[in-house]
Amino acid sequence: MKQSIPYLFLSFGFMILFMNCKDRSVTPPEATIPKISGIELNVDQIIVNDSVLITATLSEELGEEYVLKWNLKGYQAEIDSITSETVFSWKAPKVHGSYEHSVQVVSTTGEPISDSYLFSTEIASVPVVPVEGNKLVLIMPAIDGTNEVFSMNIDGSELEQLTFIGVDSEYPSWSPDGKHIVFTSFYKGTSAGPVIYLMNSDGTNLRAMKPSEDSTSGFSGGYPKWSPDGTMITFSSSGFLDDIMIYDFEMDSVFQLTNHSADDQHPNWSPESELVVFASKRDYFDADSMRYRSDLYTIDVNGENLQRLTETGFASRPNWQYNNKHIAFEWARHGNRVFYLDLSSNEIKELETNLEFEGFAKWSRSNEWLFIMGRIDENANPEVQMYDFSQNPPLLINMYQDIEAFWNGIDFDWYHYEE
Repeated sequence: MKQSIPYLFLSFGFMILFMNCKDRSVTPPEATIPKISGIELNVDQIIVNDSVLITATLSEELGEEYVLKWNLKGYQAEIDSITSETVFSWKAPKVHGSYEHSVQVVSTTGEPISDSYLFSTEIASVPVVPVEGNKLVLIMPAIDGTNEVFSMNIDGSELEQLTFIGVDSEYPSWSPDGKHIVFTSFYKGTSAGPVIYLMNSDGTNLRAMKPSEDSTSGFSGGYPKWSPDGTMITFSSSGFLDDIMIYDFEMDSVFQLTNHSADDQHPNWSPESELVVFASKRDYFDADSMRYRSDLYTIDVNGENLQRLTETGFASRPNWQYNNKHIAFEWARHGNRVFYLDLSSNEIKELETNLEFEGFAKWSRSNEWLFIMGRIDENANPEVQMYDFSQNPPLLINMYQDIEAFWNGIDFDWYHYEE
């Protein structure tokens, strides 16, 4: 029993020594968390489509375990740009207005570290400048595969993407002054079809033509065409049946021009903006064997005086010459061909070309040129040809082959104006 006492004291001594060592240990300091203390932009006034440098001031340098996450909401979709630097570039949208941003420090696994720093920017609009003469606006696939709106010179140079919507667009048309473009897009489209949009000729100020009363987007429709006097846009309604509609800028209203159980499509304007020409199946509606045929008709802008122009059963996509001499149209039989109606004689003639598959005939606005697109055969790349209708028969004056933009081109409109 006496021998056990030293062992007891020895054990107790080790316990005291252990506890003393534990009390004297150094507690590691808490890790410093980076914080965002301010945001600076390199310009005082941001103009649409500017490239802007944004500097986020941090409480300390970022380590590899942190990144900077930037979010922008309010322009088509949320944009995420992640970088470990404190300075990053932002391409201002092509639509003027106010934009709300947030910047936040996050971990490399995406976990929030700091509070979000919120700031807003004002994007100022710029004066709308008309395009210079001899330009095309067209639909073609973008890098992501969606069909977007582009513009280019008629020789294929200066190809520029105007929209970055991310969903398919169709049927662009210039305004007569060359300052604006109308087109359709499936962005915010409904079961009724795509929505009609307007924008400046450089792609800025994208907006719905007119918000629909029963929709959060705009009017659904197809084949929009700007009137030569610039006051109206005609289009065909979308849905189970197509009718011809007109949007009046002065009245800021949409009204229905035709009302028939058959489809009325591809409207276009007379030079005085008094008549609309369109393709319709109305005279074949009850004929089972011919119900897919169509002819051309005109109607006054007040919805009266309906007139039938052709009786071929294969006429579509009419395009009225600006000097009121001819109406070019597509002949959808045995491969699409381009024909034209002489309005002085009511005679229908075929445009003699070396192309087997033609279509999309567009008149110049200021002279007697007709611009068409077609293929030598169904496997060939598209090419475009220009014809001078001041000659009889029309004379081929230019031809463009292997223009990359036309290889997958869907539709186009030609702006050409000379005083």
